[in-house]
Amino acid sequence: LMHCTDADCANDLVHNCTWVNGTICTKAPDPNCDCAYTTGDVLYNEKMCKADARCAWDAANAVCQHDECAAGQAGSQTCGAVNQRCVDPTPAPCTDDWYCDCVPPATRDPSTQPGQAVAVCVLDECTAVCPTCAGTTCSDANQDCFDPKRTPTSVGDWTCTCRIPYTGVAVANAAVCQIDECVDQTCATCAKTTCSDKNQTCHDPDKSVLSDWTCTCPPPSSQSAVAAAVASCDFDECTLRKKTCENAGQTCVDPDQSV
Repeated sequence: LMHCTDADCANDLVHNCTWVNGTICTKAPDPNCDCAYTTGDVLYNEKMCKADARCAWDAANAVCQHDECAAGQAGSQTCGAVNQRCVDPTPAPCTDDWYCDCVPPATRDPSTQPGQAVAVCVLDECTAVCPTCAGTTCSDANQDCFDPKRTPTSVGDWTCTCRIPYTGVAVANAAVCQIDECVDQTCATCAKTTCSDKNQTCHDPDKSVLSDWTCTCPPPSSQSAVAAAVASCDFDECTLRKKTCENAGQTCVDPDQSV
């Protein structure tokens, strides 16, 4: 069969051919018209394309196409309204296959698939690269990064959290990490009951430094030891009371300095 124009089909008087569904020149029960469009023919494709108001016929490449993401088109309008980008994977042929995708550095939620009109986007500022992202701020400080709301509309809310045994958290910055080794009972360097077992007082002078806690003897003794209990809190009471004896012309003696 030959390709034919509308006039060719209409003038095929031998077989009384007509256009069926506006696409094929035929006539049941005798399909043998002198000319016909058949599926796959360029002329058939062109006629089908021109019959769809959305589509445009690209004569140079003999394809029917429609950029559904072009300005003013449904894809462009829908995606633009939610600050996403429109993707038309197959502008040729003309099909309704556009979808919205996330604008980098946001990424599509892996639990969703392309084809949904509006994408579910994720922006994890702990792993993404962007002006508001954490980058290496937390890791450089030996801290853990956490983004509580991983959405493109929630930025600058990531946190750095100190790693055990330290405590401390900061928003969009490295945290100041501290540990009171006299209070914490979990760390390897903590005092735990070292001081209290000896009736001594624990003190941590710098909570950003490990192993600097001290045990101090109870008054009137002032002896102390770093990261250990004082071996002996003996105290010579004559240090404080000798004047009493001297005023009486006597000598002060402390026979048991442990009590």
